[in-house]
Amino acid sequence: MKDHASTGNSILDLIHKEHPNYHPLVSLAEIALEQTEEGGPLHEVKVRVDCHKTIARYVSPELKSVEMKADIDADFGALTVRIINETGTDLGEAALASEIGNPGGSI
Repeated sequence: MKDHASTGNSILDLIHKEHPNYHPLVSLAEIALEQTEEGGPLHEVKVRVDCHKTIARYVSPELKSVEMKADIDADFGALTVRIINETGTDLGEAALASEIGNPGGSI
C-alpha cells in the first residue's frame, strides 16, 4: 500500500491508508446529492437536510442575532440604518427595506 502525505489529523491519516481520497465533508455532500436511477433524490429529506446543515457549519459563517437597545430622550428626526455584510460591503437601506417586505423601496 502506498504511503500518503500526512493531513495533520491522525484519525484522517489512518482512514487515508485504506481510503486515500476520503474526506468527511465530501462524503456528506455525496450522500446529500445522491440520486436514484430515475433522477430523484435517493435519501429522505431529513437525511439530506442533516448533511447540508453539517457541511454549512464548515463553509458558511454562522449568523447570530444582535440585540440592540437604546434609551432615547429626544427626537432626533429620521434614523438612517446602514447594513454592512460580513465582508464589509455596505448594503445600504435597500437591504433592510427588502427584509421588512418593501424590496427596492425605502424605509
